[in-house]
Amino acid sequence: MRTAWLAHFSKRVTAAAEWLAEAKIIDAGPAAWQRAVLATRLPKGERLDEATLREKWATEAEDVGLTPDVLAEAIARSGQRVVREADWQAVTGRILGVDGLTAGEASFCRLDVLRELAAAAGSGATAAELDERVARVLGSEDVVPVLYGRDPVTGGLLPGHNPREPRYTTRAQLDLEAAVLVEGIERRRGDGSGVVSETVADAAIAGGTVRLGEDQDRAVRGLLADRNGVAVLIAPAGAGKTTSLAVARVGWEAL
Repeated sequence: MRTAWLAHFSKRVTAAAEWLAEAKIIDAGPAAWQRAVLATRLPKGERLDEATLREKWATEAEDVGLTPDVLAEAIARSGQRVVREADWQAVTGRILGVDGLTAGEASFCRLDVLRELAAAAGSGATAAELDERVARVLGSEDVVPVLYGRDPVTGGLLPGHNPREPRYTTRAQLDLEAAVLVEGIERRRGDGSGVVSETVADAAIAGGTVRLGEDQDRAVRGLLADRNGVAVLIAPAGAGKTTSLAVARVGWEAL
């Protein structure tokens, strides 16, 4: 389309080319083109004023479909660079790595993904393209949906986390956390840290503001007597894990 527009409005070039053809000049150099341009130039008396020219140009532009809206859209597109598929893949790989979206926080939201992709694309992508790319990233096998951030002790919502907005993490982040956790467990197995006496355990349980159930009492005593540097408390939702850990914390702080 742009080639057709250029050809339509390149009247001087067309006229010069026709002059050269009539003169049977095939391999025309700069000098021959200059003669052709001078030979086809309109006499001074035949020139039109600017207003008439602009009206004439506007009519000719409409004849080839070059309206102001079409021209504005073409200019806007010309300023965009096209983001190749390989570039998108490279950006996706980077932001889903351990130094990407989860570098500063273990989870992220859709807006975080959009921000990273938009920054990488610059002026090379439309809003629709970015939305489609965000959907691809969040639908990737390397992305794992998670609950919105809660403080593990208080259960309160972490700053900046919207409870109505889904959050995600990456498999790379989960693998890293698992590796660190397993390494820490193995390194501190049987180190005897955090062991308190039965007397201290009794005081911690008795001094709590909430009376523990039988299972909770047993869990707290097990944690305070465990000789491993890392102990795991597993129980179903609503079983009182947070309360039990709060009481165990009192015992550990008494050391």
